[in-house]
Amino acid sequence: MVNCHLIAIFSFLLTSKWTSTHASYNDPFFKELSEAVSKEDTRGIDMVLKKGANINSQSAKGEQTALMQAVLHGKEISVVHLLKKGADASIPEKQGYTPMHGAAFQGRAKIGKILYEHGLDLRDVHKDGNEPIHRACWGKEARHTATVKFFLENGVPVEDIFYQCMEKSNNDNTKKMLVDWMNTRKEKREQNEKKIAKEKKEYKPVVPEEDEYLDEDFQEAVKNQDTKEMEKLLKQGANINARAKDSLQTPLMMSVLHGLDKSVSFLLEKGADVTIAEKDGYTPMHGAAFQGRKSIAKLLHEHHVPLRSLHSDSHEPIVRACWGREKRHTDTVEFFLEEGVPLVEIFDKCMSSTSNRATKQLLQKWMEGNDYIEL
Repeated sequence: MVNCHLIAIFSFLLTSKWTSTHASYNDPFFKELSEAVSKEDTRGIDMVLKKGANINSQSAKGEQTALMQAVLHGKEISVVHLLKKGADASIPEKQGYTPMHGAAFQGRAKIGKILYEHGLDLRDVHKDGNEPIHRACWGKEARHTATVKFFLENGVPVEDIFYQCMEKSNNDNTKKMLVDWMNTRKEKREQNEKKIAKEKKEYKPVVPEEDEYLDEDFQEAVKNQDTKEMEKLLKQGANINARAKDSLQTPLMMSVLHGLDKSVSFLLEKGADVTIAEKDGYTPMHGAAFQGRKSIAKLLHEHHVPLRSLHSDSHEPIVRACWGREKRHTDTVEFFLEEGVPLVEIFDKCMSSTSNRATKQLLQKWMEGNDYIEL
């Protein structure tokens, strides 16, 4: 929820008129300067400055400079002119908000750009812990979404502000844009990871010459979940850990990926090796997570398969479950959490990589239940 105190502050700032309520502290020309700024009368501004007005003087009540007033009220011409005349954009108003915060809160993307071009920091953090883009996220208008986009396009990392903005924003367009930005970053990251993996030569397990490839009859029995046939073939000498020629998947891995609970249970009871990876190095628990097979992950766990084994890409199974878009993936994420995977260790990675609304809600609910406040 948006901080009501901040709303009250900015509501006051904007409902204040360009009149004597902004009497200066020591500058007798402040009122005249303020009125010229409000009218975007650049000649009038120059005339008042020539009379001796201090361009950085502040109003009595809100302690706003003429520049801050121009920013809050969207007076672009006045903003540009005051900056050219040397106005100090670092001077905060009474509550400590600087012009960049004001531009963001009011959804003034063009003014944010003007301030940025004059050297202002996009990520100026206020004492409340928020930076300008957070305030833009709170706004409900299209101009606020445009302002969020401005900050992102100029280098504010979406992953640094994503969760807090998603939590506090009621602007669906802003939320959709943030998700799109996050997914784009994810795609670029994945492309980069693939490039690195290619350069390092991807892990490709090789079947030793003495090993045998998976018997087609046994493979068929596994797919049909025909335990009697599997039992028969094993007695005849079929290798329970043999791997398919192209995918290098064991019967267990095949069963896991295709959601064949009965076959998984049978193979585990018969001693199938749960540590054998397929051609890209993924083991059964990773396969169960990626495919959203909660019941199979549970079976594997009951047979002492680790929940948190890391692949060479540094991801653990629950993260792969987070990527999935179906309800079954959300259920699988919940299984890992219920079995003890620490939420705080996967929260950021999952929230930044998933587009599954139900999974996000689950993670946030768990985080709230853990009394975790700072998103």
